[in-house]
Amino acid sequence: MRKIKLLSFLCIVFTFAILCQDLNAQALEKKIALRTQIEKSDMIVEGKVVAKRSVWDDDKKLIYTLNTVKIYKVFKGNLLNTMDVVTVGGFVGLKGVMAYPSLKLYIGDIGVFMLNKNKTPFSKTLNAKNKKFKPYGLSQSFFRYNLLEDLAATPFSKIQNITETLYADISRFSKVNYVEIDKFDVEHIISKSKSNKTLLPPSSISLDKSEITAGTKEELTITGSGFGNTQGKVEFRNADDGGGTLIAALDSQVVSWNDSQIIVEVPSFAGTGTIRVVDSNGDASPLSSVLTVLYSEANAETDPDGTGLYLYQNSNYSMLIETVVAVLLGKCIQIFSTKQNPILLTHHLTSLLVIKMPS
Repeated sequence: MRKIKLLSFLCIVFTFAILCQDLNAQALEKKIALRTQIEKSDMIVEGKVVAKRSVWDDDKKLIYTLNTVKIYKVFKGNLLNTMDVVTVGGFVGLKGVMAYPSLKLYIGDIGVFMLNKNKTPFSKTLNAKNKKFKPYGLSQSFFRYNLLEDLAATPFSKIQNITETLYADISRFSKVNYVEIDKFDVEHIISKSKSNKTLLPPSSISLDKSEITAGTKEELTITGSGFGNTQGKVEFRNADDGGGTLIAALDSQVVSWNDSQIIVEVPSFAGTGTIRVVDSNGDASPLSSVLTVLYSEANAETDPDGTGLYLYQNSNYSMLIETVVAVLLGKCIQIFSTKQNPILLTHHLTSLLVIKMPS
């Protein structure tokens, strides 16, 4: 894709007041005490993200993503089997919305969600009958599990020992015990993960470089043994929560995979830290040496030929778009940063709104 420098196009810049009604709950993100989260949430569940899709609301005011969650336990609220967690942003055709900071969920994410009732109508969408909830506290609303290290993390906190600490704190502040909806035994999974460390496959791994960029299609070569010839997963530290959890690269980002070598493109969410390989049987390698991510280009594909939006981030993963909302009209976009950081953009989208939430 051709990368176009700033100041090349005429764009329209608005203040944050636009869409304030829809985004009022996300206007500020400050650390929220766990007790406050629990007391002010309408619904608290443990679950897994099993699907996601971006849609317009019924009034076509804004694009949202509906993240379908399979529920394992209900700590507070109605007993449900599945629900949709509604997050601001997404891409529908050639129109898109990106919001910062915001809750970003990936298929396969497991953890505890702190939620409030959703009031935005989505009656015209697929699975419209699913109960819908919105995050309470933006990115702090989801305690993403790292089952390898028995840890639950948000960008603001890391809680060690999921069952004895997180479960116990939620029950203590909500004053009720959780109800199990579907079988998911955290302690058993953690115990199994620890016992698998004594098995041979996969072996310890080595990396062909110690520094890399993320989201730029730069490739990392991983060598070892016992990976198997059936593709598994390569997991990187999650930059959004300071590396507390790991997230797998997309299957399409794995360039090649055999028993002793893997080549993978480093995904845009990857942060500095260790990585691991998980084979097709679910067995994990020991953690690698530290891989330093110099910077990341956050990207979103919007059409089949792979073109999309690119935003240049610095190594601490702050978007550094500090007081500005930009709207794309036509076939070009420019976003101004008060720190003059470069932001590289596409020429294929017909409409894009980028929203910076003050922190």
